[in-house]
Amino acid sequence: MTDSSPIGYNSTTRYSYNKQGDTMRSVPPTGGRTESILANVDEWTYNQKRQRIRHYVLYILQMPTGQVPDTIFHSSRRFSYAPDGKLLKAWYDYMYLGEFYSPTGPDTITYQYDQLGKLAGERQRYTIDMRNKREIDSTKLDAWHRHHIQMYRQMFFFGTSYQSKNNRTDTIRYRYEAFDAKRHLPLVIPPLD
Repeated sequence: MTDSSPIGYNSTTRYSYNKQGDTMRSVPPTGGRTESILANVDEWTYNQKRQRIRHYVLYILQMPTGQVPDTIFHSSRRFSYAPDGKLLKAWYDYMYLGEFYSPTGPDTITYQYDQLGKLAGERQRYTIDMRNKREIDSTKLDAWHRHHIQMYRQMFFFGTSYQSKNNRTDTIRYRYEAFDAKRHLPLVIPPLD
């Protein structure tokens, strides 16, 4: 698959499959500009029931003026299921926060179902617990970058007057409605490029 961005940068993504049918994504080792992509891994692992059980992501970029390679994304997410096959929980057993201390997502998502077995809601728990997180190594950076990173670290753990700390629980509730052709049609599906 080839993707063209508005600024004229093209990239090609190749997908392959291992013996178990797990999806592997690979990208050529250089970007279309002057940076080098040192690693670009996006792997989904499935169990024998074809349920996803792990999502692993690693993306490392080397900028031409960068002092050290920059790990943009690095995470491992796990999934568990009920005996009837319903997804019960998704959680990060590893998450790299990066220089902006941006969580990859909620540490844990718990899925809730109604009496009919339909997905009724999600409980998304974000934490500042560092057992599954890794912080950026700023020891080789200059004073300005260290200060910049410390500022984002402070916001992550303690918050500011305009941003809360990364310690919250979001609750999502799903509502279903019957299909009504007068309200829901025409159904517009954008074309795939």
